[in-house]
Amino acid sequence: MASRNGNEPGCRSQPGNGDATVTEPPVIRDASIGLVLDCADPERLGHFWSLALGYTIAGRAGSYVLLTDPSLRRPKLLLQQVPEPKVGKNRLHFDIDTPHVEAEVERLCGHGAVRIEANEYVEHGTHWVVMGDPEGNEFCVCDGGKPGPLTATSRDLP
Repeated sequence: MASRNGNEPGCRSQPGNGDATVTEPPVIRDASIGLVLDCADPERLGHFWSLALGYTIAGRAGSYVLLTDPSLRRPKLLLQQVPEPKVGKNRLHFDIDTPHVEAEVERLCGHGAVRIEANEYVEHGTHWVVMGDPEGNEFCVCDGGKPGPLTATSRDLP
C-alpha cells in the first residue's frame, strides 16, 4: 500500500524535512502495477468495473474486492472501502479505449455510469467522453487516439 509520508527506507526524502540523505532504491525488474480505487461500496463498484473492463471478481476480503483481467495481461484493480467521501476531481483516472465510443458510452450508462459532461472532446485527432462510475469517479471513453498534427507516428521518426 502507498505511504502517506514517503519517508520509508529507500524513498527519497521530501524537500525541506531536514534530512539531507537521499538514497536510491534497488531496481526491481519483475515489478508489476496494481491499481487501488478508494470507494464507499466495493461490491457495487466491483460489479460495475468488472462489466466495464471485462475483469473477473477474483476475491473479497473485509473491505476489499479484487478484480483481475482473465488474461492476466492488464493490471489488477483493488477496490478499497474508505469512510471518507470522494471530494473533487480524481488526480488519476482510467481511459477505456474503443473504436466505438458512443456505443461504449451507452453500454456503460446501462450499467450505472453517467456522462459527467454533455460535450464530447476532440483534441489532436482523439475523441473522448468524460464519464463517472456509480460513485462519481471520473473515467473517459476514448477512441484510442489517432495520429494528429502534434502526434508523431512511426512514419515521422528517422
